[in-house]
Amino acid sequence: MPANRNANPARLKRADFLSPSGTHSTRLRLITLLAAAFLLAPSLRGSDRVEWKPYDNAFVRIDEHPPADWNLYHVGKKDDRMLLQLGTRFLLVLVKDHEIYELDPKKLDRKGDSIFWRENDRPDKPLASSLWTFRDIGLAWHIEFHLDAEGRTFSIEIPHPPDVRNIY
Repeated sequence: MPANRNANPARLKRADFLSPSGTHSTRLRLITLLAAAFLLAPSLRGSDRVEWKPYDNAFVRIDEHPPADWNLYHVGKKDDRMLLQLGTRFLLVLVKDHEIYELDPKKLDRKGDSIFWRENDRPDKPLASSLWTFRDIGLAWHIEFHLDAEGRTFSIEIPHPPDVRNIY
């Protein structure tokens, strides 16, 4: 073992790293590296990527008329976030927040029936909207809102299973 380890770092042997004094500095470097990887991991692995799946049997009306080309997507089992596709236009509808964002179609990836989108691609400002209603109308949720700039009223109905907890 050399008398002065710090004299020439290129001459260090593997045994020097495994010695008690070398193990401490190696552990410190490893902990620092793992901490940096943990902090950077969300931006590197794309955890903010959202998968939108199409609703079955949903209904959409604009000013009481069905649109020609449309689709409605959801994330998971919750119905408070929807992606409404009208032709090539995509509207992110946040029901609880009463906000609507127009998404850039170039930032959406389509794979099969699903659409993938990154949460950090959301525009800064929502579209102006008003007259929000969200209610249970029996076997469906009814959501209605008015886009102020366009002067149009959107009506969405999403079927849900009946609540049979109290039926015996």
